[in-house]
Amino acid sequence: MEEALALINAISEILKEAKPASFGKKHKVTVNRDELLNMLDKLKLVVTIQADSPISMPQNKGEIVGETHPELFGLEGEALLRQAKVEADKIKEGADKYAESVFNNMLITLSKAATAIKNGKERINKYKSGVEN
Repeated sequence: MEEALALINAISEILKEAKPASFGKKHKVTVNRDELLNMLDKLKLVVTIQADSPISMPQNKGEIVGETHPELFGLEGEALLRQAKVEADKIKEGADKYAESVFNNMLITLSKAATAIKNGKERINKYKSGVEN
């Protein structure tokens, strides 16, 4: 993320320091096209790499501040943490139900596909039997 922000800042600086164009309106500037395109290519690469990298999750609950030290947030913070945990549980429950629904639909679809394949094989075998006779 820092590398992407650094590239964005560098591009911004180039645009800020660019000389006004000798033609047209005052918001137009002259820049080194190759330099900007090169920086934009680097930015695309950095963003793509960062988007493809896995998100690091805490290895244990102790790494989550609210789990270890809810008192750091005070009384109001503790209430917010409780509310967040309730909402997180609801989200987990909803995600579990959704996953179960998706798996059930997949099972039905696969079952239908297996039946269609079985029927197709039976037709081929019947056809072969009829041709051989």
